[in-house]
Parts: sequence; structure tokens; C-alpha cells
Amino acid sequence: MMKEKYADLIKLIEKAQGNKTLNQFALASGVNAGHLSRILNGNFKNPPSPDLLKKIANNSRGEVSYEELLKASGYIDDDILKKKEDISIYNKENIEKYNHLIENTRIKLLFDKLGELDDEELDQVADIVNIVTKIDKNKDNEK
Repeated sequence: MMKEKYADLIKLIEKAQGNKTLNQFALASGVNAGHLSRILNGNFKNPPSPDLLKKIANNSRGEVSYEELLKASGYIDDDILKKKEDISIYNKENIEKYNHLIENTRIKLLFDKLGELDDEELDQVADIVNIVTKIDKNKDNEK
């Protein structure tokens, strides 16, 4: 039964819901209340989509992270989380860069599209970025 397999996920969603009623939480999250009820009761075959999990995390008042929900749903494992921690994007310099980037609508569009790419396509984008930045450096050196 799905309820046992996804017990941690169900607990996290209940924690995210907090003291709101199911309908209040579903409405605030932009999630169908019936669908949310089925998830909480363990009446589903496949885990909720990452998009739905993101909506839940975003409306959890900081109680539950998107990564926790992804992990409990089986989308990511500890090895992936460890690699993310090793990259250490949460330093002051990167946070400042990120804050600057999210203000740019072209960058937002790019980030949205990057999330739809597979690994091979992401490698191609990285190659293009490397080429463009090398061209910019060459222009600076010519001055």
C-alpha cells in the first residue's frame, strides 16, 4: 500500500499544512483539495509531481523544504543532496549573484527553460556559456 511507502511524505505534507484545514491549505497552495486529500490518505499510485511538491513547500511557512518533499517522494536521494551541499551555493557571493539574477526577466525565462532540459542539453548550454565568456574575455584583452 502506498501509505506505508510514502509515510514520510505524508507526515511532511501534514507538517506543511500545520493548523490550516485541508481546504485552506489546498487553496493557499493552488492544489486541488481532493487530490491533496487522496495524497494524505495514501490513495495514489505515483508520488505527487515535483510541481505540486513545490507548491506545498512554498506554502509551508518554512516548516518543510522542497528538497525534503522530493526526497520523501523518491525523486532524489541522499547522494544528490550531499553533492548539492558540497557545491556550497549558499555563500554570500553566490546569494548576491542570485538576487541580482532573479530581478532580470530574461534570466528568469532562462532558468524556467533550464529546468526542462535533460543532462545532455544542459551540457550543451554549459558549453555555449563557456564559449560566450571566452569571447567576452578576448574582447577585454584586445582593448
